[in-house]
Parts: sequence; C-alpha cells; structure tokens
Amino acid sequence: MKTYIVIYNKNSRGKNYTQKDLEKIFSSHDLKSKIFVTTDIKDVDKIILDFKNTKEYIYCAIGGDGTLNSLINALLMNNIINPEVACIASGSGSDFLRTFAMPSDIHQAILRIKNNQNYSIDTSLIESKLNSRYFINVLNYGFLAETVNLSEKL
Repeated sequence: MKTYIVIYNKNSRGKNYTQKDLEKIFSSHDLKSKIFVTTDIKDVDKIILDFKNTKEYIYCAIGGDGTLNSLINALLMNNIINPEVACIASGSGSDFLRTFAMPSDIHQAILRIKNNQNYSIDTSLIESKLNSRYFINVLNYGFLAETVNLSEKL
C-alpha cells in the first residue's frame, strides 16, 4: 500500500483542520499517510524533495485550487513523472474539484479516492524570460483575482 503525502494549506480560506485531525481522518480510513501543514508555497517544494518515489507515494492536496496547483508545480518542477495526485476540497472555491464532482465532505472524498475513481489530466507549462510554472485548471494574469477581490467587497 502506498503512503499518502498530504499537503494541507493552513492558509486555505475554507475548512480548518489540525494535523491531528487529518492524521485521525486518514487513519480511520486505513490509509498510511504523512501529513504536512504548510503556510508558504516554498514549504511544498521542500516536502516533495524528500518524497520523490512514485512507487511508494501518492500525493494529496487538501485546500483549494491554489494548493492543488502548488503541489502539481512542485512535483513537475522536481521532475517527478506522472505522479498520482489526490485532491480534497478545503478551499473557499475549489473550482477544479467541482469540475469532477468531488464531494466537499472529507470522508466522502477519501472514499472516492480509495475506490480509484481517478481521472488522467494534462498539465501545461507557461514560461517567461524570468520564470516558468506548471498549472492545471485555469491560467490568468491577475484579472480573475481582482474580480474575486472586488466581489468580496461588494
């Protein structure tokens, strides 16, 4: 059985979990896991460097679209080919996961993951002179974030 490397973004604006909560939840589903609570995108890169073997690990993002994209980017930038990635919605939007009708209840989401209800997805790479980044879901240049900020003020 593979071990889940769980990345939980503490800054996600959705549900609030502690490391102990997540350990108990994964354990109650008989899943081996290593839980990491992050507060900075750089934390994800550091964690991934210690867990690169895709034969041993499944990577799991708990958060919103940003958390999932951070994990995907860290995996691919560190040359981890075809990683198996699970996602559990905990963010305020989680639009990507809603595309696949992923349950918002963490226990229901884990059951779905355990039942191998998986999808293969493509990733994209955008490059500029100064930076490059992998992404899934949506690429935008800041206007989407501005519309969210504006709508929250209204």
